[in-house]
Amino acid sequence: MWCVLRNETNSDWEVFNDPKAILVARTLDDVEGVLKAAEAAAEQHRVVGYVAYEAAGAFDPALVAYRSHQPLAVFGVFDKVSALSPSDQDQAEAPRVLLKPKIEYSKYAQQIGRVKKALQAGDSYQVNLTYPLSGQFEGDPLQILLKMYEAQPTPFAALCCFEDSAIVSVSPELFFRLEGNHIATEPMKGTAARFLEPAADQQSQEQLVCSAKDRAENLMITDMIRNDLGRICEPGSIRVEDLFQVQALPTVWQQTSKVQGRTQAGFYQIMAALFPCASITGAPKPQTMAIIHDLETGPRGVYTGAIGILRSPRQMQFSVAIRTLTLSKSANSASYGVGGGIVWDSQAELEWEETKQKTAVLNGVAPALIETMHFDPEEGVALWPFHLNRLKRSAKDLGFAFSQGQATEIVKQFHHPQRVKLRLLLARSGNLALESSPLPEVNGPVKLALADAPVPDEDLRFRHKTTARSGYVQMRGARSDIDDVILWDQRELVIESSIYNIWIGQGSVLKTPRLERSGLPGVYRDYLLHSGKGEIADITVSDLKAADQIFVSNAVRGLLPATLISAEPQSDRL
Repeated sequence: MWCVLRNETNSDWEVFNDPKAILVARTLDDVEGVLKAAEAAAEQHRVVGYVAYEAAGAFDPALVAYRSHQPLAVFGVFDKVSALSPSDQDQAEAPRVLLKPKIEYSKYAQQIGRVKKALQAGDSYQVNLTYPLSGQFEGDPLQILLKMYEAQPTPFAALCCFEDSAIVSVSPELFFRLEGNHIATEPMKGTAARFLEPAADQQSQEQLVCSAKDRAENLMITDMIRNDLGRICEPGSIRVEDLFQVQALPTVWQQTSKVQGRTQAGFYQIMAALFPCASITGAPKPQTMAIIHDLETGPRGVYTGAIGILRSPRQMQFSVAIRTLTLSKSANSASYGVGGGIVWDSQAELEWEETKQKTAVLNGVAPALIETMHFDPEEGVALWPFHLNRLKRSAKDLGFAFSQGQATEIVKQFHHPQRVKLRLLLARSGNLALESSPLPEVNGPVKLALADAPVPDEDLRFRHKTTARSGYVQMRGARSDIDDVILWDQRELVIESSIYNIWIGQGSVLKTPRLERSGLPGVYRDYLLHSGKGEIADITVSDLKAADQIFVSNAVRGLLPATLISAEPQSDRL
């Protein structure tokens, strides 16, 4: 296990590695012992780690949550701490995280309708409804942390790596800070978008300041936390300060309040009183968590749990684990949760937009969507409507901001005396860029070979055209005798190559793979299908090997003949 956190003064990074011990709770029965052991270890060591949302039942059986196959709490006991070296912060290879929501807006709106029925029945006053985004990542988790920190600097930024998982968090929300006998919390409730245009940004801030709905949400959660603190604080010591303060974060305006008091409680007692934080459950906590369990489709994991450090038994700090990525290093998979408090006057469309705003911290680690196009000085960009439609579909699917009008205008304004290759790049933030380069030469039939292993189903990197290309590079390998590699799935169905769609000729008919589970529907492929010059079919590896003719296509080169090379030359294997 190793971890990276901001230091006490928030002036630099601290690196914790080579733990003397690792404390792990894998069942609810383990949680109390792990937290008490963490507090005891903090007498002489620094203890860093996290507690997952699903650990709630260890503190109160009435706090229901999904059963998780991941650890409920993990803490490393460290003697050594060092600063992050300049070489560790070198971002020569940009990390990339590609995610999409695991829920459609229509389903989310239905869930909000069910929340309102529960509110009407008096089962809850506010429900913090969340959903995950999932997908793939490329690169080093540390570099992902540093890029996300650039987007949202926060004193609670953290990276915790344990076994196959890496938890990357840039949470802006303090769960609690204990210094001696003084405990402080800073619950967040109420969010508004940030804008580049100063007048629009100020208007958004003012709307949040004046929002009766957001103030009511914040006050409700502040009262809950005050009540939770009342279980462990000295009578008369609890006070609320800076109620409804609007904090400027780089990606959103966030409304916070502060609640503090005096306590002699230890780590386990504090967690038992406060966890999970009321801001990510709702009110009242037991009934609302039961509603959440009925509506959400799986465990939240570390998201909405807590991440932090014990520097001593009376000095500790934990964040609420929002704005948090969970990475599986072996599978290159990633998940990121978003959500918000739902009350009676919540509007589904506005709540959906708010959850999208909370993904803005991912903009710096998201790959760009790309369209690679053929430009002719007489005719302009070939097949532009097909390119535009594909870019629009991917942007909607992945949550990228996108202006069709702006994209069309950029392409229309391009001029060049010769035919060239164009590449239009769309950043997750909506920024567009256009690049040009000479058209590539293609001599003779395109030489193809089958990949050594199947492509995993539902890998977003193979479903959308992006700058996240390492999956294709890995499939291609180091072969020098071919032009491209053919991808296939676990059912031995042909998918595509790394830059072409595949076609086989049977008489006068061209057939191309169906691409149901993986693969990128190319623009020239769509054009041929739309014009009736080809048809979709299930094409197996055996079909490909037996085909009379093989062709490949893309928007830059059109339709080209290809040949299948059956095996890698022996000299290339040595």
